[in-house]
Amino acid sequence: MKKNHFALVYFMLIHLNVSFSQNLSIKFYGGGNFYHSIGSQILSNGEEKQLNIDNGKYGYFVGYGIDYEWSNKLFFNAGIEFSQRNEDKGLWETLKNPHRYHYLSFSPSFGYEVKNFRPKIGFQLDYLLHKQKISYFDFVNKVGNFSNYDAGFTFGLAYRIYQFEFFGSYCYGLPYIVSLEGGRVENHDFSEFTKSRMFKFGVGYFIN
Repeated sequence: MKKNHFALVYFMLIHLNVSFSQNLSIKFYGGGNFYHSIGSQILSNGEEKQLNIDNGKYGYFVGYGIDYEWSNKLFFNAGIEFSQRNEDKGLWETLKNPHRYHYLSFSPSFGYEVKNFRPKIGFQLDYLLHKQKISYFDFVNKVGNFSNYDAGFTFGLAYRIYQFEFFGSYCYGLPYIVSLEGGRVENHDFSEFTKSRMFKFGVGYFIN
């Protein structure tokens, strides 16, 4: 229930104070993402296993955004999107069964337009709506250890032509989405700390 209220408040906020903008543009967008994690697993015998392997998979996202254009060049964008992110992990990779996560994301950013090119920098806050129960579960302690929240800086470049915008971006996750103490694998206790990384690429359509 709280996440629904959070989404509603955010949705209302991005519609307020439109008079401060010289021009208001509304768009719908979607595309693909490439999601992977980077981290380490430390065993009780001192061995450290890097987890930044080729465990990424392609997913998708759809969203809605508003651009507040303060001048002919400078703009602020606020958007809300839904995404599915897929990732392979160890045994499940051999079974061709990627881990799946569904997120609701809020992504404010600032941009500057130069000859239809629109570099952007911003911040993304993610709320985990659903994941496979098997994903990041500590069977010894019988608890899940995957965070419901993620956040990170975003960097991107878009190109607008008429009503269309083609874009690509990268999200650099900041907090640990997995922070596990006292797990156990191959007769060794272990600790695991993981952060997220994600590429996005897609197309948007401005309805005005």
